[in-house]
Amino acid sequence: MKIAFDKPPNWDRIVEAFPQVEGQPVLFCYGACIFNPMKIAIPTFLMVHESVHAARQKDDPAGWWERYIADPAFRLKEELQAHKAELAAVNVTVRDRNIRARNLVITAKRLATPLYGGIISHHDAICLLRN
Repeated sequence: MKIAFDKPPNWDRIVEAFPQVEGQPVLFCYGACIFNPMKIAIPTFLMVHESVHAARQKDDPAGWWERYIADPAFRLKEELQAHKAELAAVNVTVRDRNIRARNLVITAKRLATPLYGGIISHHDAICLLRN
């Protein structure tokens, strides 16, 4: 995937819907490009997460984003898939069940963040990520 150190083309629409992203180190997938406006380091597990979004957007990133912004159920479905892939990538070499449990809690916390519009509680995120 290409990485651009810029804001995505629909930045104004994203900030309008999710004002909490302003000034935060957040990545945005738009088609085959990851927009990284704060130039943060991108670990492998986040590349996996964003790759899921890219595959789901296919050749209509604008339509995907409009639905993502407007439909919390769709947003949860999309983020759950990406977070599950992310968690699997984090745990790919981890055998220790305590570390795996900690990684689950951390990933669930990220999914339950207000950044996604409060689409899920931390407890529910843990339950869904486990399955």
